[in-house]
Amino acid sequence: MSNSIISLVTGVFCEPFSAADAIRRLTESGFADHEIDLLGVLSGRPPNLIWFLLDLGLPDEHAEYFNACLSEGAVLVMVQTPPSRTSKKRKIALEVLKQHGGILPPEPASAWRSRPS
Repeated sequence: MSNSIISLVTGVFCEPFSAADAIRRLTESGFADHEIDLLGVLSGRPPNLIWFLLDLGLPDEHAEYFNACLSEGAVLVMVQTPPSRTSKKRKIALEVLKQHGGILPPEPASAWRSRPS
């Protein structure tokens, strides 16, 4: 990973084959292998991954959500993108994950609390 600032686009997949299809499409769309990560447990009871997910810089709400999904057997696809919400690569990553059945994390409560009514 380079020293530049990145943002993670994340999606949960209930089906590992759907996650694999999304990863294949991401690489076809120009993402390098080192920009894409897959996290899941192949067999047995998964460990509590909350601290690992928090160390990645994910918001508390996302880390808790992903940890619960992983404990139920889901897999997590993480894509490194530029931090700008208007970044073309970020938009592509979001679109690909959604198109292949990825469930995007819920918006953190802190984001909706700060919105004007």
